[in-house]
Amino acid sequence: MNLLVFTPKITPRFRYVFRQIFVRILGIPVTFTASLDEFVAYSGPKFSYAPDQLGQEFHVYSHPLLWEQGIQGQDLAKGQWEDLPVIFSHNKPSQIPFDLFAASFYCLTRYEEHLPHLQDAFGRYDKSQSWVVAAGHLTLPLVDLWAMTFFKALQLAFPDLEQQLQSKKAQKIHLFDIVHPFKYRFKSIISKLIQAFKALWLLNLWDVLEQLLVTLKLIKDPYDAYDKLKSILGHPKDYRFFFSMAQKALDDSAVNTHSGPFQSLVKGVSDDYFTSLLVSYHAQMDSKELKVERNTLEQLTHRPVHTTRFHKGLIKMASTYPKLLAEEVTQDYSMGYTDQLGYRASTAVPFYFYDLQNEYQSPLLIYPVVACEGFLRTLSCETAFEQLEDMYAALPTPSAVFCQAWTPKIWQEDFQNETWRKQFLSYLGHNAGTV
Repeated sequence: MNLLVFTPKITPRFRYVFRQIFVRILGIPVTFTASLDEFVAYSGPKFSYAPDQLGQEFHVYSHPLLWEQGIQGQDLAKGQWEDLPVIFSHNKPSQIPFDLFAASFYCLTRYEEHLPHLQDAFGRYDKSQSWVVAAGHLTLPLVDLWAMTFFKALQLAFPDLEQQLQSKKAQKIHLFDIVHPFKYRFKSIISKLIQAFKALWLLNLWDVLEQLLVTLKLIKDPYDAYDKLKSILGHPKDYRFFFSMAQKALDDSAVNTHSGPFQSLVKGVSDDYFTSLLVSYHAQMDSKELKVERNTLEQLTHRPVHTTRFHKGLIKMASTYPKLLAEEVTQDYSMGYTDQLGYRASTAVPFYFYDLQNEYQSPLLIYPVVACEGFLRTLSCETAFEQLEDMYAALPTPSAVFCQAWTPKIWQEDFQNETWRKQFLSYLGHNAGTV
């Protein structure tokens, strides 16, 4: 049975957030109307979303945000509801004490990132300015929790209202960022010297010795386990490999895409796993560079590239995502923080990029990423995987995904990485044997 929502004006913002909440998060068919006669005549589950209540119907007070156009400062009016932090709270007549839909729109569009803000050394949004970070609830998928709690309120009023979600469990998706496919092999002499000097500067004498042994072909490169991964990773649908095709160096990240071993590796991995583009820092800001990197990967795999992820994280979504749309990219796995655990857009459910500049829902589907290996390694190994398990267990809806980003370092076989490697394999649900 369809849920009917009355609203005085059906705007692109309204359609966007209501479809995300009801169709993608809750799995409830929903229709909209601006006709009072249609709303009154409807005998199924329904509610009004408007500045004023019509009569005695189930009513949710509407903040002006979904009727506005353009970007302007917002009074977030923080509050609490059912033990959850909320924004756009109010004391108007309403079944809930905040505008769930304005709040969700604000989070999903990353509205605060479109306002003037501080930036970090890479030009990225400084997460300390985010209201959810300041509230200390970044690890909660608040939009999903709000939606599920609201659904319970709707069910009390309309007992016949049911979800139509097919999956019984949220999917774990493991992303592998392949900037350096090998730790030492097939790098230029300059890159190897830089790597050795860095290790000496940090007094990592084992790395210096290891590099020498690999160069002399006395031991295998510690990242070179690609031929064994298929036997232990599990179902291919749970993994995504993103290869860097960077042409310009940043922190020694340029790749020799003409190298025979590199090309063979990319082709071999793409035969078994979903493989796509890890967009370089430079290409994120330069459309021409993005096109070059995309074409390079397409020529290697002989497949179109419609999915991306950004090396060093998403910088400016207002300018970056339109570049992806111009390249006909339809999926992106960059919505997260590289240096913090949690939900950047306060949701674990994939959502479409809403272009606030042009006021429309784009075809670019964004997958939230909850953790990156670099940050996880700042925690103890045990704490890192316990937090991942706890966050996954707390997901409120089966329409969620749980994406984490790793590097080849996680499967490295040496004494320094043994604990992480074993714990990672255990986390995947496999015996921690030899990769």
